[in-house]
Amino acid sequence: MASGHRSNVGRLPARQINIGRVKMASTKEAHRRKAANGRQDPCAWPLLTRENFERLCFERSNLRCVLCGGQAVDAHHIFDRKLFPDGGYRLNNAAALCSPCHWRAEIGLDTPCAILAACGLDDPLPPPHAAAAGLSPSATLSHMDKWGNLTRSDGSIAPGPLFQDDGCRKALAAGGRLGLCYEAGDFQCSQIDAPAATRKK
Repeated sequence: MASGHRSNVGRLPARQINIGRVKMASTKEAHRRKAANGRQDPCAWPLLTRENFERLCFERSNLRCVLCGGQAVDAHHIFDRKLFPDGGYRLNNAAALCSPCHWRAEIGLDTPCAILAACGLDDPLPPPHAAAAGLSPSATLSHMDKWGNLTRSDGSIAPGPLFQDDGCRKALAAGGRLGLCYEAGDFQCSQIDAPAATRKK
């Protein structure tokens, strides 16, 4: 699957979606709320129940996988829900994926950056540890995987807050990336281009 052919496959045109008493648009334009600094606040997107997260994710993509156009079967968290105190159940952290593309996203072969682009989202919900580490939104998108780990310019991986999570470790191993991880102290933006430390085995 070459990433060059992926585009906003199956996305619905702008229209209204009802979430109980909350009325919102299915595209980013109606979600624009400015933060105090004049930038879009990604947390301005409503926090959803798990059921509404899945339903609206599929509705937004017309039940099509945003990466390949196949039948969507999974409402994927672009950044893992465990990275967020509230679970990250917001539409700007959701992507409708088919089973093969979902697996590729889980093991890191399809990056959050590519998935966000395929969804047409330019205001992602960054994990809280990214800002705390001093990462800009563009660095978060360019260097962070679904599990919150940082990929350095030399291909090695600085473990994030979920590194000890069984799901994260299994995904990294399945994607052939676990051996690229190195021991790290505090998670910080300097790890993007820091010299490689002892790699994990």
